[in-house]
Amino acid sequence: MTTRTRQGLTPALLMAAAALHLSTVHAGQVQVTINGSPGSLCCGTVTAPQAYERTYNHSFMYAPLQFAYEGASVSADLATGLIKGSSYASGSTGVFWLSGMSEEFRITRPLAGPGEFINVGLSVRVEADPEWQTTGDFFESIQSTARLEFGRATLFGLSEVTTAQWRHIWSRDTSGLGGTESYVTIPTGNVTIESASENFFDITLNATKSIFIGDGATESALFGFNFFLNADIYANLGGGVSFDASHTARVMLSLPPGFELASASGVFLTQPVPLPASLGLLGAASSLILVRFRRSSSKGARRKDNDRGRTRLTSCLA
Repeated sequence: MTTRTRQGLTPALLMAAAALHLSTVHAGQVQVTINGSPGSLCCGTVTAPQAYERTYNHSFMYAPLQFAYEGASVSADLATGLIKGSSYASGSTGVFWLSGMSEEFRITRPLAGPGEFINVGLSVRVEADPEWQTTGDFFESIQSTARLEFGRATLFGLSEVTTAQWRHIWSRDTSGLGGTESYVTIPTGNVTIESASENFFDITLNATKSIFIGDGATESALFGFNFFLNADIYANLGGGVSFDASHTARVMLSLPPGFELASASGVFLTQPVPLPASLGLLGAASSLILVRFRRSSSKGARRKDNDRGRTRLTSCLA
């Protein structure tokens, strides 16, 4: 019997750390985390104002003439509302990354008017491609979480919070006779599911607040949100796995006509999303490694199939 162990923080502890981060709004800040395999000394968490990007690549020999490769790249930008992340692992290794942002804001109107309730909506669309090698004797796992919190900002953190969350968990073990595979998705709150399968998902997290702007007032009370996206991937016994969420993960805000946003940072959603050029998130070396894990069918073909048969589902789970 083969025993597989993973040192360092477990996914449960990593999720607990991420949840603690969400307890308080850090207005106008982004956070990126990369944790490589034991011995890599990479890389920890960086919290920065407005925007940050980090890339990591590492290789090492884990058995005679057998090499492991791992890497990740994450970024977050309040000005565009974009969050990106991607990672790969092969051989006997794993990597965890998290990218997130926090902001506080008020809803304003140019002129004072009668008191009224308005609906303010925050949404985040996330599209991701989990992938792994299709042949061989190995164990692999992918766990990913996207979480949005939106509520009133106070000195003690968020109150009256509306939460939406998506979890994608996929693991496979072909080291024994017959092999085993497990796949589950867990939506919580208002999650719009465009498409969901083992190796592709396209979902949108939604959170709406009804806000009252008083008679003669020109701005609302202070509101805040936290959002993070993470992935924890692991490969053993020579397997290979990757997770690519560098396509669309963008925070979007919807307001009634005549109302505007005033953010604490002054930059939130002030810049248009740049046109796709060269993503270059993982660099040339890791791109070559990722080719090894790619399924025989292209992403484009898979997305075309998903589009052809997709149905829109809305999950509103307590």
